[in-house]
Amino acid sequence: MFRSCQCTCGSAVFHDDQGKLVQLLPKIIEGSSEAIVVKDFQSNIVLANKAAETFTLYNEEELNSMKWNDLFPSIQAATFDCLEVRPHFKGEMFMKLKDRSCKYVHLTIHREVEMKLDICYINEVVEKKEISENQLFATFNIKDIFQHITDGVILFDQDGMILYVNPAFSNIVNMDIKEIESSPIQSLIPNEFHHEFKRFAKLFRKGGRLCGEIPIAQNDSYIVAEFTLSRNVQDGINMVILKDITLQRQMKMNLEKSEKMFEALFNEAIDGIVFWDKDGHAIKANDSALKIFECTMEELINKKISDFILNKQDQKFIDTTHKLNENGEVREDLHFLMPNGQKKHLEFTIKLHSEDGYSISIFRNISERYEIERQLRKSEKRFRKVFKGTVDGMILWNQNYKIVDVNPSVCKILKWTREQLIGRDIRVFERISHNEEVMMHWKKTAEEGKGNSIVSVKRNDRNYYFEVSTKMHINSQLHLTIIRDLTEEIEIQEKLKKSDTLNIVGELAAGIAHEIRNPMTALKGFIQLLESDLEDEYGMYFNVITTELSRIESIITEFLILAKPQAIQYKKANITKILQETIELLNAQATMHNVLLKLKAEVDLPEIYAEGNQLKQVFINIIKNAIEAMPKGGHIYVKVNQKDQKYISISIIDEGIGMSDEKLNRLGEPFYTTKDRGTGLGLMVSFKIIKEHNGIVNVESEVGKGTAFHILLPQHLS
Repeated sequence: MFRSCQCTCGSAVFHDDQGKLVQLLPKIIEGSSEAIVVKDFQSNIVLANKAAETFTLYNEEELNSMKWNDLFPSIQAATFDCLEVRPHFKGEMFMKLKDRSCKYVHLTIHREVEMKLDICYINEVVEKKEISENQLFATFNIKDIFQHITDGVILFDQDGMILYVNPAFSNIVNMDIKEIESSPIQSLIPNEFHHEFKRFAKLFRKGGRLCGEIPIAQNDSYIVAEFTLSRNVQDGINMVILKDITLQRQMKMNLEKSEKMFEALFNEAIDGIVFWDKDGHAIKANDSALKIFECTMEELINKKISDFILNKQDQKFIDTTHKLNENGEVREDLHFLMPNGQKKHLEFTIKLHSEDGYSISIFRNISERYEIERQLRKSEKRFRKVFKGTVDGMILWNQNYKIVDVNPSVCKILKWTREQLIGRDIRVFERISHNEEVMMHWKKTAEEGKGNSIVSVKRNDRNYYFEVSTKMHINSQLHLTIIRDLTEEIEIQEKLKKSDTLNIVGELAAGIAHEIRNPMTALKGFIQLLESDLEDEYGMYFNVITTELSRIESIITEFLILAKPQAIQYKKANITKILQETIELLNAQATMHNVLLKLKAEVDLPEIYAEGNQLKQVFINIIKNAIEAMPKGGHIYVKVNQKDQKYISISIIDEGIGMSDEKLNRLGEPFYTTKDRGTGLGLMVSFKIIKEHNGIVNVESEVGKGTAFHILLPQHLS
């Protein structure tokens, strides 16, 4: 008679007495005239007596295959959870029968914990007539409401137990219908609002129809619902219809908040705010507007804004009106005449809202600002006349070292705009040059009231030189600094020095090269003859002599390159191929010094017009220097790419010891070298070759980090 008795009760769970009791249970309930159904803790029906079969119209086999919810679809799982605390339950609810009719029954449940069974006693409530589901809906005439209405509907009995809810209410609270039905209606109300529920319940018990608003629980939050409660609509069943008004309430609150914020802004705004109707008459204004227009609210209301215009024939006023009508908004400034005869210059913004029946204007009194600006323009014009004819840069600054005025010449000298200089600290040069020259200048100026210095500023890899003269207290509040650009003058001097040196080198080269080359040729010939006649034990000495003679010969060649213009045959050349050949040539030397050469070339580079062998000589010089500058080894990166439509860029970057700024500035000078066995001519020759190719060389270096040579070669020779 039990369905899966061992599974439900647990074959090894019961003691002998309990096992006997389970075996006797069918006989005990069979003799009862009361309908009894036994279920396990998983809601499986495991036993039912004949009275239950008769009551439900199901046979024994059908009942033993059913779940508890098949008979009581509205009962909640929480009902059985309560039995764990108190093993008894009593209540009234609808029971679904086999013929799909419903009976209103009194249900009593006793939980037998040790047997893990719930024994359920079912008695029909006599005063409640048998009623089918369709008849129930028809009786209340709310079938369509339950199926289609968007408002939530709840039916509950006199004890506050929920009988039915419609799908709309289930959606409102995000709960399944089965979770809601058979639970007390008070469980839908958040705990903090139970006092409100009790107040409504007290009013409801007095009878009649009840309307209001109440919070309804929704997950971890709640919504606000507008409800209509009807008492005893049929056979003691009550009905409540609910509508979610949370959004409307929130919108109303936001609107009220927005209105309060607007009112606060309107009343406290410094600018004058005026609302006016479609005919242009003022209908509302804040206190600031009344102060600006020098009148009371009564004097301003029903007047047009145009009534205050100083000159209505002014073309600016006519243009402003046209712009407003055309665009629906305008921002401008005009002169106004106040009722007390005072003239004011007002800046205003007007925006039309014709569809709302009003427009808004915001006014600001700029009379004082306008006067200050007028004086400032006059003062500026006066100073510009003074500065305009001055070639030297002039800066006026105050007691806080802030620049208050500059002339056009200083903007040209410093490559800054006037706006960039005004308000800047005059001592900013210190942060640009990063040297002690400026610091000493301002220290001397502060001590003696004047100063004169030559300062250098590095900008875009070029050194600029300025003569800075300062005179303090040219009046009670201002000081004057004059800046003269000496860059070109100093660069010309440097070029003249280099030119003189090159001329001397050229003259020396012309004489020395020819005088040395002939005896050198004889020496090399005799050395070769001696080498063939003497024994091998002298071979090492001959190698040294030959190597040193070759070195002298290369120096002579460099002299000759410097001494006279070379007849160069420019033709199309592949710069990537030249670099590859150079790297292949130097790979062995690089490997001996633990240096790795890496070439990264852009694909499909255009060919350039060049003398390939000379460029190879340049690259050899630079890469050999890089190898020798890396005593601990490392990487040399050679990168080539197209910079723009005019130039091909070649960068040779090492990880060597680097150079100081002083050494960097002297690169390319004749006979200047940082190597023990260098002549100081290699880079000089390289720079000369690049120059003859109309190219550009830039060198960057940092001590301890390495040196980078950046060479730009034109794609087409002009």
